[in-house]
Amino acid sequence: PSDPKSPENATTTQTPPTPNPPRSFSVEIICGSFLIMFAINYFSGKRENENIALSWAAQFAAKDSIFEKNFSLLGIGDGVDEEEAPLLLKEGQTTFKFYASGRRYCQGLLATLELKSRHDLIARIYNMIVPCRDEIAFEVYMNDDAMDHVVFAMAKKKAAKAMHKDVRDLQRFATLLSPPTATASARKWVADDLAVISESKE
Repeated sequence: PSDPKSPENATTTQTPPTPNPPRSFSVEIICGSFLIMFAINYFSGKRENENIALSWAAQFAAKDSIFEKNFSLLGIGDGVDEEEAPLLLKEGQTTFKFYASGRRYCQGLLATLELKSRHDLIARIYNMIVPCRDEIAFEVYMNDDAMDHVVFAMAKKKAAKAMHKDVRDLQRFATLLSPPTATASARKWVADDLAVISESKE
């Protein structure tokens, strides 16, 4: 009699392989979508900042503008033809600089535009929660023998009061000046929404 346990009579049962579940690509899709959004925002934000800077230059540094009337040389020059010289120097995606010179008693003027990080998607989202503003700073370099040293600041009234408390030179040497009273001889020398901080009214 044959042994049922012999290898000839043993039947092997093989379980069929279970098919792999369909792979989920949700993480890859999210990452890819974020990268596409980041790239689109980078180029659109970069162009938006450039347009803001160029519109400022067109308003204040073009022909018959305030800087063109007060300075003979505008822009960086850079050794090229003056007509083709760029007015603005781009130092980053958010920083633009404007130079002007050629005025008596004045070495030159430097205007620095610090714009919002519109090209950075994370910074743009952050600015929706904590808003920030585009800023411009002017630095005017006078000749040393042209004028005495002076402490002077002009800003909107609320900002002027804060500056008077925070800025050391203003706090120590200067006072908040009141504009002259409206008389026939008095000349209006500052707009109503601005305040002047200086060491002397002169």
